[in-house]
Amino acid sequence: MDTITLIPKNNIDMPIEADVISPDVFANKTLDEIKSLLVWQGNTRVPLSEFFEIKGENVPSKEPTIVIDGDVSKVKYIGSKMSSGKIIINGNVGLQLGSEMEGGEIVVNGNADSWVGSEMKGGKIHVKGNAGDYIGNAYRGDWRGMKGGTIIIEGNAGNNIGGGALKGEIIIKGNVGQFCGINLRGGKIVIGGGAERNVGAEMIKGEIIICGTIDKFHPGFELVEEVDGKELGLDGTFLKFTGDNSMKKPKGVLYASKEHNKHLIGLESRTENYIIGKNKIEAVFNSGSTIVQGAIIKGGDKFTKEYIEVCAVCHIHPDDYNILGQPQKVRISRKGYGVVVRALPDDDLQRGNVFIPRSIWANVVADPYTEGSGSPNYKGCKVIVEPASDDEKILSAEEILESYGVK
Repeated sequence: MDTITLIPKNNIDMPIEADVISPDVFANKTLDEIKSLLVWQGNTRVPLSEFFEIKGENVPSKEPTIVIDGDVSKVKYIGSKMSSGKIIINGNVGLQLGSEMEGGEIVVNGNADSWVGSEMKGGKIHVKGNAGDYIGNAYRGDWRGMKGGTIIIEGNAGNNIGGGALKGEIIIKGNVGQFCGINLRGGKIVIGGGAERNVGAEMIKGEIIICGTIDKFHPGFELVEEVDGKELGLDGTFLKFTGDNSMKKPKGVLYASKEHNKHLIGLESRTENYIIGKNKIEAVFNSGSTIVQGAIIKGGDKFTKEYIEVCAVCHIHPDDYNILGQPQKVRISRKGYGVVVRALPDDDLQRGNVFIPRSIWANVVADPYTEGSGSPNYKGCKVIVEPASDDEKILSAEEILESYGVK
């Protein structure tokens, strides 16, 4: 197997998109042909040889190994869609490494930027250092993330690890940030260290293992039993949770180290303790975009009657709706802030959970603390839900703004 070596020159002053750096693309090409391959820098296509010194035998190879000696932290899409062969990077690497990868192997002897293995289908990516956000994640605008393969990060990684993954395995041996395994639909995520908050939010299927401490636990999970770590191939005892119960018929499983998460041992089922008075519950609040709500926003008008009918509504499990006395309207409140919306029984929800479409009505009660994410916490905060009186009206978006002094 022949080796093609790329040595970065000192003129990569702005990012380049180099999906041509792939064994699939290099296959059956002479060295001169490889040097002539075009990459994007800004809106200009430039030969690969402008940025790299390229060495190797000037004889075509069916499956060359690519070795990159040096820092390529401003080079994106290396190994994108590759199906076979091997890439070795001796240095740091930029965004979108191995995106949509189908096979082969990539080894990084350094750190990797965000979006490693985005929507990959197969193969293996091994980063010996740290990595950024969105590892094995779905691209923005899609919910289908990693579909197969293996990603191993020896160090730490950032936020939204494995978002929307359907299959495959992600192993992070260090710590991770927020929303690890968000919207997980399958596959397995193993975190050797700790996680910041909201692990497994909107998880439906799959498995997440956290060997360290979960700083802020997502309330949509229910503790079911303790498990010997040997069953997971790990040491110690683990707490087994199921969820996310804010989703319809969830089958996700979350394991958390008992030793590092003793604060979770006494966690009870929401169905046992969320009724706090006659016609009054303390529920887990969730918000998000819906198809109809999104269509109205795309139309450009948030001040229509239709928008109020679609968004000023609280979806509630039928059992909870009966506990509240089957009201037409409910008041949702949190820490002194409240909003009145229409009550809608919805058996797609779990008991003890409510959902308001993402809108100004949801914003009133959403947790405003962004924790560095740039967005309020629309998932998992606790709210009080009770019937609204007859004289309490559902305010329009303009009226809500006026009530807070916004003109």
